[in-house]
Amino acid sequence: MKKAAIYIRVSTQEQAERGFSIGEQKERLLAYCKAMDWLVHEVYIDAGYTGSNLDRPAIQKLKSDINKFNVILVYKLDRLSRRQFDILDLIENTFFPNRVDFASMSEAFDTSTTYGKFMVGLLGSFAQLERDQIKERTTMGRKARAKGGKWHGGGDDPVGYDYVDGELVINEYEAEQIRLIFEMAADSKSNQEILDELITRGYTTKYGSYNQNHVSKISRILKKEVYRGTVKYGDIITRNAHEPIISEKLFNDANNARAIRKEAYGDVGYRKTTLLAGFIRCVKCGARFTTTISRHKKKGSPSTSENRYHACYSRAFPNSKMAKQKGCTNKIWRMDDLNEEVGKTVRKLIFEEGYFDKLLEPTTAKSTPKENPVKKRINEINNQMSKLAELYSLDTMPFETLSDKVDKLHKEKEALTKKLKDEEKGLNILPDKNIDEFRSILKDTGNLWDLADQDQKRYLLSLLVRGIYINDHDLEYDWTFLPKK
Repeated sequence: MKKAAIYIRVSTQEQAERGFSIGEQKERLLAYCKAMDWLVHEVYIDAGYTGSNLDRPAIQKLKSDINKFNVILVYKLDRLSRRQFDILDLIENTFFPNRVDFASMSEAFDTSTTYGKFMVGLLGSFAQLERDQIKERTTMGRKARAKGGKWHGGGDDPVGYDYVDGELVINEYEAEQIRLIFEMAADSKSNQEILDELITRGYTTKYGSYNQNHVSKISRILKKEVYRGTVKYGDIITRNAHEPIISEKLFNDANNARAIRKEAYGDVGYRKTTLLAGFIRCVKCGARFTTTISRHKKKGSPSTSENRYHACYSRAFPNSKMAKQKGCTNKIWRMDDLNEEVGKTVRKLIFEEGYFDKLLEPTTAKSTPKENPVKKRINEINNQMSKLAELYSLDTMPFETLSDKVDKLHKEKEALTKKLKDEEKGLNILPDKNIDEFRSILKDTGNLWDLADQDQKRYLLSLLVRGIYINDHDLEYDWTFLPKK
């Protein structure tokens, strides 16, 4: 008796227009297996996913379970994929090598027959043709809208605007945030300083709250010409297409200031108010360190003295959005003392013979590996999607609710997957610069460190460390010439 795996996919558009519901597909496929006397191993469901690629949780799980069954059944060929390459790649490089046949109920063929193999290639070609035609029509439509000065739509409305009746209409609350971003950029503020200000003010957008993963979002916003009233799609540019949020002058000032700082100091060179801002982190709670100021007025003196400190956000400002918990016991450092401590380590790295080579030696200390929080969240999302698909298949959840939830989870998963890949690259390979280059950097730094101003020291630090982690009196350095920790 054959053991079958049933695969079901439904995208939002197909659900609405063609009625390929999960429940309908499942009912027919189970009946087909019963008629063919096949034992059903498992039903794999991807709800709300496009067929244009294979980045779907259920299809990936099906591939990992490939040795648990000997035939895969779908309702229609394009449920597997709309791309001929993906279909043939799965069949020839995954199914066949593992002696697994593939069958489509609607097209009435399976790959165990010569005719079925021929039909796979033929129907895959038609599915690819349909996909290309849809893409071509969509592109033509968007170009036509851009020429007419219209936003293309599509669910990714820019922050600062609402998409109403085919037009971009200013959302004043979000527009206030956009103006702040451009004004701070024009004042040569860094992405991190701008983001910190947005978080401190408690701003939110239609896509949710700001968090520390949104640093790169600031750069993308600054490049969007939509905020000065321009619609751009490919090489089509239409000016004065809608009401601008910022002036041409502010747009140019912000981007010119950004270009000047980048040319002078590189990508990390946006001015900070302290030497270690952005570098220092708390080991105990994971929060950033911030700057606090203590002012004292001596008796009989009209002047006020000022002391500056670095403290964990969770300790200094436990109610702020930057805090990781309510309170932290990590040491508060006088700014001058912490600067000097870091300076000593930099000098030691430069001048102490053998110190740099000692850091390059593999550590013998063993620690208990911690579960990667990004991987943990991706697994949670996969479980949530599976549960949502199960609820829908049991007709206990409306499709509109399912589609909205799956779309949000899928977007979050895509962002986390990219972050995980970036992290794994850093863990598995050495930095881009080779050791000889770092020796050269250290030699140059030795001549410059004590003579450099604050911005120059920050730039030199950025070449040497990714971050400095504080645990009371102990400082741990994440060196750029070593794999990421």
